[in-house]
Amino acid sequence: MVVRHRRIPYVILGAVFALWCFPRVASAKVPATFSEGMASLNFDDGWKNFYTNALPLLQKAKVKATLYPVSGYVKERRKQFMTAALLRAVEAQGHEIGAHTQYHVLLTKVTRQRADREIRQSRQDLEDLGVRSVTTFAYPYGVYSRRLRGVVRETGYSGARISSCGLNSPRSDRLLLKTCAVSRKMKVARLKSWIDDAVREKRWLIITFHDVQKKPRRYGTTPNVLEEILKYLKQKRVRVVTNSQGLQIINEIRLTN
Repeated sequence: MVVRHRRIPYVILGAVFALWCFPRVASAKVPATFSEGMASLNFDDGWKNFYTNALPLLQKAKVKATLYPVSGYVKERRKQFMTAALLRAVEAQGHEIGAHTQYHVLLTKVTRQRADREIRQSRQDLEDLGVRSVTTFAYPYGVYSRRLRGVVRETGYSGARISSCGLNSPRSDRLLLKTCAVSRKMKVARLKSWIDDAVREKRWLIITFHDVQKKPRRYGTTPNVLEEILKYLKQKRVRVVTNSQGLQIINEIRLTN
């Protein structure tokens, strides 16, 4: 009887150990790289100058981008930001529209109820304004927590983006995608080095822009810089995808491994 009694904890321990190891074994089967390097161009907040200054350059380069407008700014028709009609026009041209909260609040500094509403309602706002498909999310300022990640998942987003600069792989957490953000004083050579890294390592680079104008804000850039990056992507023959397309590629890889 004593011997049998002692065996039970070891059986339970073995089962727990197997469950603990399983996700790590499954993850190890997923390749660490893609078949080729990829890049995505993101434009945050919904600045109106995207439509006038960035969109024509993207059309010329035949590149599709992902936009993350702040839904409350759109609903209130704030002067510097795109209207619902402009967002619908952008989406109609094949660009992706994702959610970026209602009022660009720091989600870790507001109440749980407010944070949850910002995440969930921003998607509903955009859909109510006529955007057909809102499947991805960008955390304002790139700040998140484990709980907020859970809210994003429960809301039904297929992916979400933080602010840590780095490259993504098929093994990346789809709700914590890395991005490298462009700022006004950043040298073009640095942006090109990100692209070179993605190509060499066969990973997915997400580049985030904000306003695009001749005299940009602190985290903005000029049309000339954007045009130079588009030319470099073409020169390097980099596959450019929207965030949703990149996530779909990850899903397909995981399903086959």
